[in-house]
Amino acid sequence: ISPKTVKNIHGILHHALDKAVQLRYIANNPADGCSLPRIEKKELSFLSGDEINVFMSAVQGHKYERMYLTALFTGMREGELLGLCWDAVDMKRGTICIKRQLQLVNGAYKLLTTKNSKSRTIMLTDYVIGILREQRAAQLEQRLRAGDAWSNPEDFVFTDEHGGHIARNTLYVNFKRLVKAAGLPETLRFHSLRHSYAV
Repeated sequence: ISPKTVKNIHGILHHALDKAVQLRYIANNPADGCSLPRIEKKELSFLSGDEINVFMSAVQGHKYERMYLTALFTGMREGELLGLCWDAVDMKRGTICIKRQLQLVNGAYKLLTTKNSKSRTIMLTDYVIGILREQRAAQLEQRLRAGDAWSNPEDFVFTDEHGGHIARNTLYVNFKRLVKAAGLPETLRFHSLRHSYAV
């Protein structure tokens, strides 16, 4: 396991053992003397300007093209993108209100609050608004084709052909295939799109 995970586990145990000391179950906290591994910050992986052009060409026509481009040009986290619902998108004002994320919890996907439990607003470029308009139109076509099989009670922006949410693994596997096919560095991961936006 990673040094960060070791530190997180130590923190939980240390806190629990502190409580045991307060309750006089034990005399002192045995976790005080632990030597924790050093956490080394990983270098940010992001796309250069030329690589962005290569990536945009590679995703053209892909079924998740609009998802990847939205991630690249808004800096949304993976869970935020998967959990994005239409009620958070304001086309007139050109904003997205990030207030939820879709996360896998105990084998089931759940809509939860954001990473720090705070909402934030993203201002959209005309290009991204255009992408979302295309997505709305494409989704309506999918809904007509699916008929009674359509089910999207949460009103997700990005869905499969029957209105269901997209799985994290599906997004990841397709991203890695696109990166490889485009000849881009294999160290890139989905979160690299967020880093690229930030850079």
